[in-house]
Amino acid sequence: MKTLWMKTIVLMFLGAGTLHGQDREQVPGDNFSLEGALELFKKSASPEEFERLLNSPESEVNNLDLNGDGNIDYIRVIDRTERNIHTFTMQAVISRNEFQDIAVISLEKLENGKAILQITGDADVYGIETIIEPTQEVRINAGTTTTRTYVNVWVAFRTICI
Repeated sequence: MKTLWMKTIVLMFLGAGTLHGQDREQVPGDNFSLEGALELFKKSASPEEFERLLNSPESEVNNLDLNGDGNIDYIRVIDRTERNIHTFTMQAVISRNEFQDIAVISLEKLENGKAILQITGDADVYGIETIIEPTQEVRINAGTTTTRTYVNVWVAFRTICI
């Protein structure tokens, strides 16, 4: 009896593992790297350079084809400032008059002179609102080694605003 009970528990456990191991449903955001966009943003000296880097095939950040025409969608960057918050909205150009928000990078200056940087993926593209904040640890060489970097985002923000 004890052996049968144990086999039942093991089978239940294995069955549960199988359910969790199934592939999740694909979403359009799987073809746009929020982490990669944030890294490109930190390297950019202007919103125009950021837009150029996002659309560069070498960056491997954007592989969106929301209109299904077989071509990678162009991502435009819209730069806005309101008080102490600076936002950079990334939009896929779907047609001449149709655009889809992909993500928003927000840079908020705090009273203590520091800043908060984050990227928020649009729920329509990622299935749920997805928020990524920069880390101090950066993976390099396809994730085999790590290095620590420190980025003063406020200096970058002031440079972009000028």
